[in-house]
Amino acid sequence: MQNFYGRALRDNKSNVQGMARSTRAILKHYSSTLENPCHNDCPEGASSWCSYQRDVANGTNLHKPVKDPFPEAVVEVIQPLFDRLGDETFLVGCENCYTQNRNESLLAKWVPSNLKRRGNLCDFAPE
Repeated sequence: MQNFYGRALRDNKSNVQGMARSTRAILKHYSSTLENPCHNDCPEGASSWCSYQRDVANGTNLHKPVKDPFPEAVVEVIQPLFDRLGDETFLVGCENCYTQNRNESLLAKWVPSNLKRRGNLCDFAPE
């Protein structure tokens, strides 16, 4: 899933709405079933990473659903994280993909400014 999130940002550079839509598509795609397909936010077209959308664009029937889609209980637990990662105000900081390393922009958003790093990454303590 982290690969899809990185791709959502890179494929939509300078397009915050596109980043948000692509981020929403990740969780929906992984929870999609034949009975309840959830591909409305997946990128459309013949070159989409989503095989469902490729089938729609090409008029084919090659799509195979995710082998083990996320159960609804899992979706409910991780939905708030995806809501935060896909929030347009959060994504504005990623809009131009400027960063010194691949974790910097996310880390800056997740760690409150009143916390500072001491030692290793897991040792955050209030100032």
